[in-house]
Amino acid sequence: MTMPRKPLWDKGFGVFRRGCFDSARKLVAGFLWLACISMAHAAGLAAGPMAGHRDARSVVLWLQADAKAQAQIEYWPAERAEQRGRSHPVMLAQSEDFAGHITLDGLAPGTAYRYRVLLDGRPVALPQELQFRTEA
Repeated sequence: MTMPRKPLWDKGFGVFRRGCFDSARKLVAGFLWLACISMAHAAGLAAGPMAGHRDARSVVLWLQADAKAQAQIEYWPAERAEQRGRSHPVMLAQSEDFAGHITLDGLAPGTAYRYRVLLDGRPVALPQELQFRTEA
């Protein structure tokens, strides 16, 4: 008659004891939970974007997020999407109610531009197409 094999944790191997496996399992589950929570709380837009002051070569855009985020604007001439540019990143902090201004410089006069908002490097999905026109 053969004896049933005992699991390794019953043989006295310290690293294979049931307690160590349970602790490791709980640790992995905790990390997965934190990863899910951090993804669930990715910043989104609370208001804006809205075009403010503009002239022949620049425009100021205002926006507000619903949490701390790094904001950027990716923009391009409406008829030349391959000529994309990006603004300098702006940190939207709680001390400013997660709001900020982004200035786009070096634009062509009298030109229509399209743009999109990036929060923490990710494009924000909006129901409308975003655009502005520089002064002639």
